[in-house]
Amino acid sequence: NFILSNGTMLDELKTQVRKMILVFLVLLSVLRVSKGSPQTTCLPQYDYMVNLYHESHDSSSKTKIHSFASSGLYWTGTSLDFNFRIGPKEGGLVIQKVELYLVSLQRLKAVLQDTSNLKISFTLYVIRRDNAWKFRNKVFDLDRFKGNLTLSLGQHFKKSFPNLPRLRLVLSIHDGKDTALMPHKYTAAQLLERSDGCATPFIIITTAKRAKKLELAFVTNIIERKKRRSPARLDDSDQELRNAYRDVTSLEVPLFKCQKRTFELNLADIGWDSWVIAPERVDIGVCRGRCDDLNGLIPYAIARHILNMKMPNREIGELCCQETSYKEIAALYFDDGQLVMSDLPQFVVSDCKCR
Repeated sequence: NFILSNGTMLDELKTQVRKMILVFLVLLSVLRVSKGSPQTTCLPQYDYMVNLYHESHDSSSKTKIHSFASSGLYWTGTSLDFNFRIGPKEGGLVIQKVELYLVSLQRLKAVLQDTSNLKISFTLYVIRRDNAWKFRNKVFDLDRFKGNLTLSLGQHFKKSFPNLPRLRLVLSIHDGKDTALMPHKYTAAQLLERSDGCATPFIIITTAKRAKKLELAFVTNIIERKKRRSPARLDDSDQELRNAYRDVTSLEVPLFKCQKRTFELNLADIGWDSWVIAPERVDIGVCRGRCDDLNGLIPYAIARHILNMKMPNREIGELCCQETSYKEIAALYFDDGQLVMSDLPQFVVSDCKCR
């Protein structure tokens, strides 16, 4: 018990309170660090996917490329576990190719300095609910490789998606004297983990859609969900942005015939830069022009035009230049923490007609 009237006891009380506050602050900082670490998003495949997008920019491709970073890593001296989180919207896709990116040779050179005569061997365990399968690969001589050391796993995966197994990888790296570098000289984390905590191994899976309707529904659901997360907000005072995307009014009737015109859209202006990585700008096109030429019109449009000339009717209205067909664009975007490269359908104007 402390006697507050006693000056000595009061000083002791203040000292104890200060110690308790100090201990509390230390514990709070520790909890914040421990809580924040698992939530850190590491994307070792980010640069690879961006380069892949720029190198294979083909909007005619009907495949979808998924990149799954390893999560929930469990490190030992020589091994790590992979756990992949698959989104619920991946039904109807068939796996075409699976590649495991094992080691970044650039990372090894940065740590070891001398990588001459370096060899790597590994054991890969593919674990499913019903059974476990073990695949042993031959020893790789790293002098023959540049960039990333990869392994094709497509023949060992089921064609169904997204029932992907859990993977366990045991690596063994030897120097020129055939001495094992792990775990005696280096740990797996030292050779495979970057300074920011991202592990080098990751998987790239290429899929093809089984049905067009399923693919369209999947992409549409992504867009709608992301739009709800990051809505585009245009302030009334943002006159510059409004002028950039203003509509053609009745006082600005063009002098040319109906045609497709250039219309560059900055995805940041509609809030889509929060989930679309590339492209940043898209020429989506816009239909503009006069519709006073009857050549090339369908019978419905001709009848509507003649009727409007003789008896102007608000319900019928005048013909206007509008979009009649669209095409997709290739895009690299996030979906539930995954990197995906695929087509966004019906994104760019393909043709314009008077209707």
